[in-house]
Amino acid sequence: MYASLIALSGGIVQAGETSGVASSPDGKLSVTCGIDAAGAFSYAFHADGEAMISPSVMGLDFGNSGKIPSAGWKVTGVKNRESNEVWKPVWGKRAVVPDQFRESAIDLAGENAPFDRMRVVMRAYDDGIAFRYEIPADATGDATTATADLTTYTFAGDFTAWFYNREQHNLGPDKLSTITGTREPVMTVQASAKAFLAVHEADLRAGEPLRLAKSGLLQFTAIAAPGKVAAGYVGPWRVILFGRSPGALVDSHLIELLNPPPVGDFSWVKPGVALWDWRINGAEVDGFKYTMTYPSWTRMVDFAAENHIQHLVLDADWYGPEFSHTSDPVKGEKAGDVQKLIAYAKPKGVGIWLYLNDVGGRNYPIDQTLKQYGE
Repeated sequence: MYASLIALSGGIVQAGETSGVASSPDGKLSVTCGIDAAGAFSYAFHADGEAMISPSVMGLDFGNSGKIPSAGWKVTGVKNRESNEVWKPVWGKRAVVPDQFRESAIDLAGENAPFDRMRVVMRAYDDGIAFRYEIPADATGDATTATADLTTYTFAGDFTAWFYNREQHNLGPDKLSTITGTREPVMTVQASAKAFLAVHEADLRAGEPLRLAKSGLLQFTAIAAPGKVAAGYVGPWRVILFGRSPGALVDSHLIELLNPPPVGDFSWVKPGVALWDWRINGAEVDGFKYTMTYPSWTRMVDFAAENHIQHLVLDADWYGPEFSHTSDPVKGEKAGDVQKLIAYAKPKGVGIWLYLNDVGGRNYPIDQTLKQYGE
């Protein structure tokens, strides 16, 4: 498949060396990547010795100005490094998070494109892989609009997938071969009983957020116009998480690790966990059906207090239909119940968050709303 394959471990690999495999620190995940005679740069992903992603194209499309890489482009070298550090979150389920990966910065060069060089940076973690496109700061070329991200995800089998669907129920489970049209990440994939993937992104600095379009029987293509690209460009991480159970994907810190740490004084932030009445609404437990009403709210507060959960969020229903211009947050149907609930929750150490959208916030005096519930 490849004219040259790139190793993501060891020293510097020059173009033309025969083969290489990128392995995660624990050795259980691997990525092969390389460039073919037509200038197509591709990657493939294996986990626990099984193929997850078959060779899939990478790159950027500049429309009439050309693609990078393209015909005649070559790998000029690969510089590798390893990280064995830790990240200490301000708050979260872990005080210390390992930040361990192997990284390769793969330099490519060629002509007939807006820039004479580009770099593909690829990382292998124990719980997934990530890659991004960069234009070196000293590359030759003028700022040009990139019309498309060429990244594809060609799955190695007719796996089962689910997709995020905004505030609606997730889409799926569906076999990859039956899916059509465009979808939004997170895309979760079950490849086998002990192999789960999640397709997402991190550190999006400019351009459009990722969407996914079906482009082959088992293939999806990234839909995300990067926008203006100039020397020094750093694209978002394209992320494929891996876990041996769905819970392992949830437990991963990979997305957090790939995003840069925030800068500033956050001593005023009081982190915590909240229940959310809208997500509980309709649940039936021990013969009691939960609704977005005072009797259910007090039960939620009791549960929060017993389990050391700091807050309860009341969604828009507390002051009336969310998008109705007659929903008054001060005089709404449940306004009195909300005030009672705040008083009920306070001695139990549970705070109440009140959701207020722009309709209620603009149509009624916000200072009066804050005063009523603040007191």
